[in-house]
Amino acid sequence: MSCRRIFRGSALAALIFAGACAAPAQRGLDAGASPVTVKGRLLADGVWRGEVVLADDFQVPRGRTLRILAGTRVLVRPADTTKTEPEYLDNATELLVRGRLIVEGTAARPVVFELLPAEPAGEGDSRWGGIIFDGGDGEIRHARLSGADTGVTLLGSSPAISDVDISGVRLGIAAHRGSAARLTRVSVQAQEGGISCWPGSSPTLESVAAVAAEHEGLLVAPGAAPRIAGSSFAGKLADVLWGASGEPPPELSRARVSRVLIAPGEPGRRAGGPAAPAEPSAGRMQVRSGGDRIPDTDGGLGVSLPPAPPLPFEPRVPPPDAPPTRVYRGEQFIGEDTTWEGEVRIDGTVMVAPVARLTIAPGTVVRFGFRDTDGDGVGESELFVQGRLLAEGTRDAPIVFTALDGEGRGRWGAINLMGTDAEESRLAWCLVESGFRGLHSHFSRFRAEHSIFRNNYRSIQFQESTASITDCVVIGSASAVRFRDSTAAIENLSVFGNTLGIQILRSSFSLVGSNVIGNSLAGMHVRESEGTIAGTRFEANSPGLRVSDCRLRIEGNRFLANNAAGLQLRRTQGRIEGNRIDASVGNGVSTDSPGAVLRGNAIVGSLRFALESNSPEAIDAVGNWWGPDGPGPGSIFDAADDPALGPVLTAPPLAAPPVL
Repeated sequence: MSCRRIFRGSALAALIFAGACAAPAQRGLDAGASPVTVKGRLLADGVWRGEVVLADDFQVPRGRTLRILAGTRVLVRPADTTKTEPEYLDNATELLVRGRLIVEGTAARPVVFELLPAEPAGEGDSRWGGIIFDGGDGEIRHARLSGADTGVTLLGSSPAISDVDISGVRLGIAAHRGSAARLTRVSVQAQEGGISCWPGSSPTLESVAAVAAEHEGLLVAPGAAPRIAGSSFAGKLADVLWGASGEPPPELSRARVSRVLIAPGEPGRRAGGPAAPAEPSAGRMQVRSGGDRIPDTDGGLGVSLPPAPPLPFEPRVPPPDAPPTRVYRGEQFIGEDTTWEGEVRIDGTVMVAPVARLTIAPGTVVRFGFRDTDGDGVGESELFVQGRLLAEGTRDAPIVFTALDGEGRGRWGAINLMGTDAEESRLAWCLVESGFRGLHSHFSRFRAEHSIFRNNYRSIQFQESTASITDCVVIGSASAVRFRDSTAAIENLSVFGNTLGIQILRSSFSLVGSNVIGNSLAGMHVRESEGTIAGTRFEANSPGLRVSDCRLRIEGNRFLANNAAGLQLRRTQGRIEGNRIDASVGNGVSTDSPGAVLRGNAIVGSLRFALESNSPEAIDAVGNWWGPDGPGPGSIFDAADDPALGPVLTAPPLAAPPVL
């Protein structure tokens, strides 16, 4: 996996940081001589034909079109690394479409996406990331796709997909908020789930066949509104999991439909009791019981996101009318203590020497000009601090870091802290917007307080650093917060409306009193780390919190209406105590971790299972609240459903729900 653009703008910076290396972007590639190896970003409209090796992430940016001609074979080299590229959304190799993708296969000569023969698909990390439409569009006609984690992911995108076979994947197709794709004659063979229609999506499914080995062929979340015609779905315990407010369509009359109903006269509660069919089709319909459920809030077209969190201050950016007090062009060095105030403009890279301190006065506006020497569409002007940075505004006079010209993400590089661990750098009452990376720290110590990070590709990233983050908001970014091999204390952080929320690897951390809300692909993902997550709200993410190979205390949190699962535990130890896990659009808890003990939690209102075990050993879930009647029929998945699994121990349950 490449590590390009660790620090973008300075050749000297690249020498200082030996890990920085460049991966070439692809210009208008016409892949005619096979095989051709591709990675990076499409810089002009391009064509793939013959045999193409996708060696690393590849992006079709806005304003660009990639055509893949009939008979093309795309061989993918999977990768699961600690890569640092903020533009991408999956740890594995992905084809990311923000522009337009046209796949022009034919019945006789389909386009094939598959893993390199030497690297067959396996469990988890050996798969690739699939095709991700992130606001992009286009068509996929006559194609075969295999070996991906998720075959096709749709984020606010509505491509036309026809005559496509998807197999050997964990998940087939995931349609997220704002996606209204048309799927025609699409076949899915998936391990975990076939097609997922998440809240706010409205795909059209015509002559679709989806089969899943573990869960359902079709999941329809509350607030989703798919249009279904001539389609079939098959799963393990149910063929269709239906959570939308309307009745399942007649096309599903032959399917085993597990449906959530609202009990009459009791809004927000599920109907209890045994399956009691009321429709001619309901001889194969199961009504699940027990617990609370979030109701639709906008007429069934999509569950509304919660309101945005309160901001530390009013984020106003003054127009660039005032004459600048300082202008830096090209590579400029600051070798002594310096104070910025007023209007500062940077067209290039400003480097602060290890012996120097840069102080930025309250009310200062730092504007970065758009400089793009490698033609990849991402700005390179940046601040590179090896000494100490003190950017401390006030509530009434915040400091602004923004683009001089243009709008959107990636108009400038980053505020880089490099090797500044001798003294703590500080940012307070700052607005950081429109960057590639907003704040980026390496081998440094910093404190960020009362600040807003918005509309960056990645807002906060650090590695080998010590960080304190308090009373900050990260909003509207592709990736909100990502760190590895670090120590972090985080309190009252709001991560709202990003594509990816918080990602942590090999770190020691605490997250307390925070909000992780409305992040499309992940609320929070923690790997190989230790720490505490307490008093935090996880709401409307996909999923809420995913934990792998960790030792954690997860205490007193609220998980509400998260897609896929409220809480996912993989190979993890610790104590899960005093949490409320409500209205999960999927499972409340998914776990394969007998070393993670669940105590004093309320786990209610899940669309699929309250708790799903994937462990051959017993799971200790004694002393939790499952609703007034204890775990309802079919609410626990364990040895009773699959003899290869151990039991989930629930008795005795709590007599009353815990109070958070």
